[in-house]
Amino acid sequence: MTPLPPVGPFLCYEVDDSSVGPITDLDVVDRFGAATIDLNWRERVKRFCNPAGFGPEAEVPTSPDHLTGYIVTQRVPPFTPLLNQTVTNVFGTFVMRVVRPIVLLVPSAKSLDGPPGPLGSPIIDHFMCYRTRGGRLRVPGLYIVDQFGSWTYDLLRVSRLCTAVDKRGECLA
Repeated sequence: MTPLPPVGPFLCYEVDDSSVGPITDLDVVDRFGAATIDLNWRERVKRFCNPAGFGPEAEVPTSPDHLTGYIVTQRVPPFTPLLNQTVTNVFGTFVMRVVRPIVLLVPSAKSLDGPPGPLGSPIIDHFMCYRTRGGRLRVPGLYIVDQFGSWTYDLLRVSRLCTAVDKRGECLA
């Protein structure tokens, strides 16, 4: 298989309404093990994520790849929280607890002019995002830009850890 290019940052938005029903008995494997998950038995799509740029020289990304987030409502076997996990990213190194899976992000297409065309071959993978505790940081005045606009945020803590996941044996990497 061909290795995937590095994934850039994404800015995720909460979704108020969607037309996707429940998805059950979905087999997944990530760095924390294999499981069967159910998605959205009470809620529908929860997040939509645009490619984003950050920092003083950031420009609007042109990548066609987007991510849609589905709420994980059940996991078999149940996830066992992981203590003292060390994670390093562009903002530093953090020690945190990985608490539980909360969102499955899947490659998606979007259009601002009507229904999007068919999803092409995405160059990004699926991701399982876990709720975390700890991971305090302080990044004041971070400029972020995406296709919807630009904002300045103060980052105060790490709330999610997202890791590549193989869904139904469809691993891209």
